[in-house]
Amino acid sequence: MEKPYDEEMLKKTAKTGAESFTESDLDDILSKEKTAKKKAEKLGELAETVKLLWSMIIDYKNGDYREIPWKTIAAFGFAIAYLISPLDLVPDFIPVAGFLDDASLFALFLKLYAEDFKKYCEWKKNR
Repeated sequence: MEKPYDEEMLKKTAKTGAESFTESDLDDILSKEKTAKKKAEKLGELAETVKLLWSMIIDYKNGDYREIPWKTIAAFGFAIAYLISPLDLVPDFIPVAGFLDDASLFALFLKLYAEDFKKYCEWKKNR
């Protein structure tokens, strides 16, 4: 099946977005919890993972879990901001396809930051 977005453009967007993501951006997405969780539900199998990433970001912000580099938090923070935004490579109002680029962005970051995410999951499980 052909993807409804340009994969190289998504990678470029991901890199640029994560590199420019700030603490202020983090505060902004955290203020939109209801929207983020509602949109995360539309990601199918990734929905539970996104909820865990949300938890990771909150634990980082609260200072409960700081054993993770800022670049990992910035990447997943940007992915959530991208999910919340109705305007991205494939607008969310397009049925099914509108969330494929969102899911692909999360999958890309999960692959790149697998070790950090795994460590967080272990920490969370042992709490």
